[in-house]
Amino acid sequence: MDGATGASRCKRVQEVQLVTGHHVTDVLRMHGEVTCHVPPPAAGSSFKMADNEAAAIKSRGQPRIDVIRERSERRATMIIRKRVWPRTVSDLLSMAFVLTIAPLLYWFGLWVVLPGLYGDENLAYTLHFALGSFIMLNIVGNFTYTVLCDTSTGGGGRIVPVSTARAADGWRLCPACECLSPPRSWHCNVCDTCILKRDHHCVFTGCCVGYYNHRYFVMFLWYLFLGAAYAFCYGSLFIWTRIPFEFPMSIVKMVFPVAIFFFGFDSSIDQFYLLLYVVSAVGTLYTGVLCVYHFSLILRGVVGDESNKKDFRYDLGWRDNVKEVFGERWYLTWLLPYIKSQLPHDGVTWHHLCSKKD
Repeated sequence: MDGATGASRCKRVQEVQLVTGHHVTDVLRMHGEVTCHVPPPAAGSSFKMADNEAAAIKSRGQPRIDVIRERSERRATMIIRKRVWPRTVSDLLSMAFVLTIAPLLYWFGLWVVLPGLYGDENLAYTLHFALGSFIMLNIVGNFTYTVLCDTSTGGGGRIVPVSTARAADGWRLCPACECLSPPRSWHCNVCDTCILKRDHHCVFTGCCVGYYNHRYFVMFLWYLFLGAAYAFCYGSLFIWTRIPFEFPMSIVKMVFPVAIFFFGFDSSIDQFYLLLYVVSAVGTLYTGVLCVYHFSLILRGVVGDESNKKDFRYDLGWRDNVKEVFGERWYLTWLLPYIKSQLPHDGVTWHHLCSKKD
């Protein structure tokens, strides 16, 4: 290790020690990452926690969970990610696909299918137009919030309180970030940071799904499913009254719609409509399966990795599990992403949930 790198790592270790008040060399040794020695704090020295929390706990005897709740309430405003653009080619292409297909299906359903089915029936057309626009509003809003919301451990200057960090509670050293990582948080190599209660990295949003944007991702997925199913149902009525079914050519056009249209075998507007219809069918199946999977994780109080490991220590029952994702006003969050719903805690300390369960 060169001098500059060693000095940098020593500095990071010192910063962690200043926050925790513990001999961080012991923490590093557990992970085989001892690179420099930092002497333990001198007797009588004090360490300043975020917002003078240590002083509050010591002077008032206030339980630490109350301090966490106060800090969470002060930070109800969303922290915006600094880098919102996809960092890999696969993320960029996947996001571009969603941002292209969703508006196309919206246009196809409301400006092509509905007028073709209802004609001059203004009331029916108006109701369906309002419903389709409501679905599209939620798709756009939840997608935007998922992408913009910073759910990393240190996003926007977020201070991770580690004064009582213990390996038994799930705290560990992240060798990539060179800092202590809270329970249920994992490092993402694409986002290059640790994510609070990380579920997975979504290629369609180009970011990780974690504690603070989990609600928006699930609702984005749910309304994608509703939009695709809505387009598929009414598209079926529209397509098969407009295009006659001819075996086997109609089957070929449905199985290879992109090749048939873009390679000039059939570049008619009807083939383009058939292409969008097939996309809505595939989208309904794909998002439907994802909805079942992610809602089952939420109801069981786990994320993907915990489900694979059969780790259900944070399962508090379906109602509290739902609140952990959708907040205190969980019964209203399905309406719009703009409805505020305070999450139960800060996404950092989880041992109190295990105590509550016990």
